[in-house]
Amino acid sequence: MTAEIDICPAEILVEAQPAEIVVIPMDPITREYLTDRDPYEGDYTITPTGSSIVLSTEGKRMTGDITINPIPNNYGLIAWDGSVMTIT
Repeated sequence: MTAEIDICPAEILVEAQPAEIVVIPMDPITREYLTDRDPYEGDYTITPTGSSIVLSTEGKRMTGDITINPIPNNYGLIAWDGSVMTIT
């Protein structure tokens, strides 16, 4: 099948307006846009305990850094020299 296209010189008027700049934040790891995510409203400062701590951040937009405090002094320190484990 063949088609012929006749191109005639014509005046084309284009009306242009300046574009509005919109900044949409992007997750640096997943490269997903974050406009549709709710903010994380949990703790941003955590102190280790004897059990697991889960921060429910999946699918949330973080609004700050997470700080993990040092292990409290009432926890023992563990040392391993390659043959002997010492807990103090």
